Amino acid sequence: YGIEPNELESAYARANDICLVGSTLNDLKPNDLYDVITLWDVLEHIPEPINYLKAIAANLTSNGSVFVQVPSADSLAARIMRGSCNMFDGIEHITLFSLKSLKTTFQRAGYRCTACHTIISELHAINNYLSHQPDPYLSKLDNEINILNLDPDQIEKDNLGYKIQAVFT
Repeated sequence: YGIEPNELESAYARANDICLVGSTLNDLKPNDLYDVITLWDVLEHIPEPINYLKAIAANLTSNGSVFVQVPSADSLAARIMRGSCNMFDGIEHITLFSLKSLKTTFQRAGYRCTACHTIISELHAINNYLSHQPDPYLSKLDNEINILNLDPDQIEKDNLGYKIQAVFT
């Protein structure tokens, strides 16, 4: 089941036999209960995330969980590339999260964190940026080298990845 406000994405979902129950959270009925609600790159677009998370709780079963993925303001890419990092677009991303602020946001909404880590090193974009490429998010260069000699897996293990993934109950 899903909720999708974008008409093009809604059409794609329906064409692929995904049952949409509405276009916004307001379309859910109070008795529509789910074991898991996922927020894939959604929460950073929400003006009042705490209120949104409280509203979602009404549609979770008593043992329900929320999975969330958001860009990380503490990622290595954000720290090195700053304003050139695509998470700082300033138009669509109206709330920026670090691991700490994401956990705090969910805690204030009444949730408890059960798992949290980062993914996606963005090492190619960092290398392109440090190589003075006009658009660091273009595909890899033919002669690309790892300028900083960093291990992408270690970036993620150190929670410096571009995206935060977490589960809250």
